[in-house]
Amino acid sequence: MYWQTFKESWQKLWKNPSLLLPDFLYITIFTLLGYTLLRYYGMVDIYRINGIKSFISILSNYNLLPGLIASIASFVIVTFFLGSSLLSWKYSMIKNRINGKNNGLICDFRDGHKKIMSVIFIKMIVFSISVVALFLGILLIAFGKFNGNYTAGLVIVSIIEIIFFIFYIAGIFFRYPMMFSSNLNAVDSFKESFRFVMKRYDIVIVTMLVTLTTGFLVVASFNFVLSMIFVSNKTLPIIFGIILGVWKDIFLFDIYRHVRKK
Repeated sequence: MYWQTFKESWQKLWKNPSLLLPDFLYITIFTLLGYTLLRYYGMVDIYRINGIKSFISILSNYNLLPGLIASIASFVIVTFFLGSSLLSWKYSMIKNRINGKNNGLICDFRDGHKKIMSVIFIKMIVFSISVVALFLGILLIAFGKFNGNYTAGLVIVSIIEIIFFIFYIAGIFFRYPMMFSSNLNAVDSFKESFRFVMKRYDIVIVTMLVTLTTGFLVVASFNFVLSMIFVSNKTLPIIFGIILGVWKDIFLFDIYRHVRKK
């Protein structure tokens, strides 16, 4: 199943390059908005002249600071909702292509629009649990330091945190294929994804290993080729990153489709 799905996922990406469009749009808009924000506060020119130390002087300027904080907050909010919208569009496209449907980008966008709130909610759930886990870890380390067991506490808490996040990442690995393929809401997708890893941990582990190994080999090969031809380009790694990310999504959706059929 894995090798066949691996080949099919690359073939589907090759035949449907439009699947890359949402991620390219997000990177482009994110870059333009970020550059506009930095340009508005003069950070681009100041950085070119004075380097990183110039940002310290800007942050210490109390006249600029409130506006800068408000602008950054607006930037984060806009990119968060924009990213969720484009993510819904991308996953709707992947679901339709895997099921043999090609109704056009507009229809895909309309289908994805129905899942925007679910995507937003599940991103908030994942983020909130991650923050709480990190915060509890920091509290435990601080408690250990207060009681004179800083080193031992740091080691123990670090091990616990690593184990937790490995299981957590595995638990949420199939959340989006379940949400879009099984038409589930945010909470149900989150719960079903964890149930899936408990019942079919072998599939989750192999799928994670395949995606990680593929990503590592592609990136390593890409860097090797660039070093051999003495080319330094900041755009190409972004493009390769987008291609790898979309392939991984197709692979996950395809694996889940095969599992559902059994």
